[in-house]
Order: sequence, then structure tokens, then C-alpha cells
Amino acid sequence: MKKKKDYEAHEAAIQSLRAFASQKRWQIVEAIETVLEKVTCNIVSARQFGDMAIIEAALGKKGRRITLEQSADSEADLAVAAASIVADAEYVRYVDQLSQRIGQKLPRGAADQSIIPMGCEIVAKGGQAALAEVAKLHFAATKAILQIERGKTRK
Repeated sequence: MKKKKDYEAHEAAIQSLRAFASQKRWQIVEAIETVLEKVTCNIVSARQFGDMAIIEAALGKKGRRITLEQSADSEADLAVAAASIVADAEYVRYVDQLSQRIGQKLPRGAADQSIIPMGCEIVAKGGQAALAEVAKLHFAATKAILQIERGKTRK
């Protein structure tokens, strides 16, 4: 029984990491799109959060033709380091703003162990619409929260 619990905990950790990487990839795509709407450039440098082909494919679907450079230590480039700081600060500000709006401190990432119980609490208080205000509904954690809540209402 202990091995099964260890395996399940390991699988949950892997899923959390995958969700985090997926979230970061799409945030990178959204950030690049926003910048490219305002300026013209041919080369984009970003922190590495997974398969570059996924990001390039997402940009290509929208007609963006750029050279994407990713590096695990891209913060060595002063402009990338500054952009990272600004992006991280904006993310923290946004999560804090959402926390104030719902009157509850929200976790700051998919890997946070409190995300499932917190999501269930939000759904119990305000339904799926309340969860949609603070979470991306296509993420695995959100789907797990909704499945748990559906199970509670069937009992």
C-alpha cells in the first residue's frame, strides 16, 4: 500500500511540474504576442521552459515568423534579466490583486500543494464561475478540482 501511495505522490508531482511548464510556455507565447503587436523584431530571447518547437508552432499559427532563442541562463543577457524581473513582479501583483478580490490568499503556482483544496473551496463558495475568475479552466489542476466537486454533489 505504501508503494502505491509513493507512486501516486510521485505521479502528482510530475503532473504539477508538467502543468507549471505548460503554463510558462503559454505565458511566453502570450508575452511575445503582446510585444509583437507593438514592435517589429525578428529575434526573441526568452528563458527556457520546455520544448521551443511548441512555442514556435503557437506563434506560427498566428503568422509570426521570428527566430526564438531560449536559454536556461538567458538572464545573463541584461535585457532578458530585466524583463524577467518585470514579468515576475507583474505576476505577483496580479495574483495578490486576485487574492484581495476574492478575500483569500491564492497560491502562486500549479506546483503549490494547496492549489487543489483552495480551488475546491472556491468552487464550493461560488461555483465554477468563481473558479474561472482566478484559474485557467483548461489546466489539469482545474479539471481535477471540478471533478472532485462534481463527485461531492453526486453523494
